[in-house]
Amino acid sequence: MITISLLLPLGTFGLLVIAVCAIASGHVAVAIYHRKKPGEHISEGMGASLGALSGTFATLSSIILFVGGVSARNSWDQVLDTVHQQIQETATRSSDPKFHELANQLQSRDASVTVMFAGLVLTFLAIVVVATLAGWLAARSLERNSRMRP
Repeated sequence: MITISLLLPLGTFGLLVIAVCAIASGHVAVAIYHRKKPGEHISEGMGASLGALSGTFATLSSIILFVGGVSARNSWDQVLDTVHQQIQETATRSSDPKFHELANQLQSRDASVTVMFAGLVLTFLAIVVVATLAGWLAARSLERNSRMRP
């Protein structure tokens, strides 16, 4: 719940953009492979693999750019303040006293870094899964289109 709340500053539009980019990366990977090797059959498994690879590359490059940008501007404290603020806002919306206790425990620097790391891992997994499914669907649609052609 807390790691998901870290994505809330992006808003619904930001989450939609991330989802569309993940879908596009899987589909574009299959399309590029198909254009480079038009006669070769792309199985659904191969499409899923291409999608997973493109999702992995996209997510890792985004993480590297994020960490590099924050490091270059020396703004880790600002990022941690944002994490603390999001945790507090999430805690105020909850009526569960155990959740308030957990939010207070997460106010330390080490816990905030752990929450950010967990958020990045969950984001990585979500993007790779969505890109994998998009690659699988793209390969499946290519296969169906090739069967329909004489």
